[in-house]
Amino acid sequence: MNLFYSCVTSVGVVGAVWTLALMQPQQAVAGAIDSAKLVEQVEVLAAEIKQNESLQVVEAVNKSKAKNTSIFSGIEIVGNTQSAKLSDLNSLMQAFNNNASINAKLYQTPSKVYIFYRNFSANFDTATITVGYNSTELIGKTVGVKLPAEHFDNILPKSNHTEAESLQAWQDIDYGKNPQAVVEVHYLNKDGMTAQSELFVSYEQGA
Repeated sequence: MNLFYSCVTSVGVVGAVWTLALMQPQQAVAGAIDSAKLVEQVEVLAAEIKQNESLQVVEAVNKSKAKNTSIFSGIEIVGNTQSAKLSDLNSLMQAFNNNASINAKLYQTPSKVYIFYRNFSANFDTATITVGYNSTELIGKTVGVKLPAEHFDNILPKSNHTEAESLQAWQDIDYGKNPQAVVEVHYLNKDGMTAQSELFVSYEQGA
């Protein structure tokens, strides 16, 4: 984004120079251009362009913030819950995959799997973790965990991400703001494999 706006600014300034030169009176074109006045006018236009650039950046950031928040109010996930180290997530995922009682309640191929982290330890290496489906994808009586009705920041947009990108998203969390919850959403293809994913974080209020 910064490179894009710097290019726009450069093009604008160059364009301003040529426009001002062509707008000079005929006497100036003949060789009597007031260079000091030209420079002054260019500087004014450059300042206006820079101000407009700043406004565009602020507007883009505000729009981004408005789009990149989510509320999971009303979503209840049903699956396996365990207090575990984040490094042990694979074993929890395996237990979830082997949970026959939950998989038997699916009435169709599930569209998503949620991983909900909360109650982090002081050094954020342990948390209460729930891996599960949205209760709306299950039939019969279920007991699940409701996702908190709070604003979550989307720090990894929905896409087909590599493991390195997912790891970087976790590193992008602002741990100084005391994260209260993290939600991973994995979108599944018809074969039940993750096709796309995204990551959300909710921080302590007022942090």
